[in-house]
Amino acid sequence: MSRFTRRSLLKGAAGAAGLATASSLPGARLIRAQGASYEIVSFGPIADGVLPEGYFRPRPGGINGINGNGIAFGTIAASEEKFTPTIFNTDGTVSKLKSGAFGGTVTAMNADGTAIGRVYESVNGIDEGDDSMERPALWIDRELTRLPLPSSDSDYAGGYTTAISNNGTVLGYANGVGDVLWTNNEPQVLNNYPGDNFDERIDFLDLVPGGELVVRRTSTDGGTVRTYGLLDGDAFTEFAVPDIGDSYAYTESINSRGDLLMYAFTGGVEFNWISAVGADPQLIDFRNEAAFFSTIAVNADLQVLGWWAPRRDLDTEPVILHDGEITPLADLLPADHGFDISIVNGISDDGVISGGGYDADGGFHPLLFVPA
Repeated sequence: MSRFTRRSLLKGAAGAAGLATASSLPGARLIRAQGASYEIVSFGPIADGVLPEGYFRPRPGGINGINGNGIAFGTIAASEEKFTPTIFNTDGTVSKLKSGAFGGTVTAMNADGTAIGRVYESVNGIDEGDDSMERPALWIDRELTRLPLPSSDSDYAGGYTTAISNNGTVLGYANGVGDVLWTNNEPQVLNNYPGDNFDERIDFLDLVPGGELVVRRTSTDGGTVRTYGLLDGDAFTEFAVPDIGDSYAYTESINSRGDLLMYAFTGGVEFNWISAVGADPQLIDFRNEAAFFSTIAVNADLQVLGWWAPRRDLDTEPVILHDGEITPLADLLPADHGFDISIVNGISDDGVISGGGYDADGGFHPLLFVPA
């Protein structure tokens, strides 16, 4: 098993493309400093915020992530009642996607730019505590498709999407039936107990770009054994994970070539690693150095984005781990950029990082950090 350790400078060229018609957000600007390794693209401050009844603080929206090609996605508050699903481009423009009266959000995107997420049937999808006010959604060339929900006896006809492959297969969830796979926009309910064999459970964790499902298989016949792998129809291909005992592993990020950034909690400690079919897991472990590292995302060059602190009693900061070395994102940015960076959530294959932060006046800005 290989192991990551500490410190270097992220390399990469900027690369990102927008979708369809792009529009410029008020206040969008590019912050540059001579000699800086990164430029900052700001899409704020966002003046409005969605404020559901009973909430005390409006929510501005922001960037939810970025695909391997450098296209970032998320949502922007358009009023107190509506979020606008949005694509964020590295030139400071945005592409606004169609939605309903209360808007929606983009949560994932494949290599072709097909976006998935959810649309809201009430303000921010909230309606007196039930969970029926979200619907699974897909966008191609900015046009909205409301994905059909499978028939169910549930009184709460809601659902959402979680992942999309490069061939357009979508993974998600529907109330009353559980995990759902949409192929050509037709829903298929996924069975956790194929063949009604209750000695083996399959949990559906994610989708890789090639379309295979990432699954966890738990066998209780003669003792509990968990294995992880890719499921393509009935064919299961196992990949290795570290020894995590009886703990459950989950995917956190999948890069464009299908490597899985995974994590598990065991003994109160978070373990992070990269798994791939046919390869030993690459453990990301700083416990011997009394350090904290929590992973966020990984790109095709195995650059790992995360939050780091040299000691657990210190504040964490966003960093990039590459070739066994850690670089704080702050070391790569213009010294006078003026943002308190509160979010990082994705890294493209060219090293573009998505996130957000606050300016000195308290305004929230969706941000892209682009290699100069």
